[in-house]
Amino acid sequence: MCQYLNQIKSALTEFYRKDRVLLDSKRKAHEQTVSFRLAHYLAEQLEGEYSGLFVDCEYHGDKNNPNFRKEIEVNGQSERIRPDIIYHNRDKINKFCIEVKLGSPRKDILKVKTFIQAYGYLEGYCLCNISQTRCTLICFTTHNKQAVHKYIWDGERLLEKTKANDRSANKRN
Repeated sequence: MCQYLNQIKSALTEFYRKDRVLLDSKRKAHEQTVSFRLAHYLAEQLEGEYSGLFVDCEYHGDKNNPNFRKEIEVNGQSERIRPDIIYHNRDKINKFCIEVKLGSPRKDILKVKTFIQAYGYLEGYCLCNISQTRCTLICFTTHNKQAVHKYIWDGERLLEKTKANDRSANKRN
């Protein structure tokens, strides 16, 4: 269902290995910093593998139309938007976008769904509720399907959290 899930999970793993300190509760970095680092790890995987496509941050234009800016309607008003991370050809081919939110993704879910419907993204992701030990990744597709993946960082790798994990953790406590 989510074609790029493995690449995003791999980039998240690198982020947790190398940059988890950015999530320190005393001096937590801004979500744009987290977005950039995640985009960096995605670019390492995707740009060499798929020629002509790029990973960009905060990109909202069209290389063939310099006056074009992506907009969505929120509460009856037009609002310019920029996806936090985008995988595309900098023209009209939009593979996926990611909205990064350290906390709850309320408004970002609407943005991602709009990116898919209005701008032809094949997939959209909300990376949210990010801490030093866990995060949630919500995947949306063009078929109005949604999948929620919750991950736990165990100090070495990113593990998908399941109800079985929750029960065994509760038994230990």
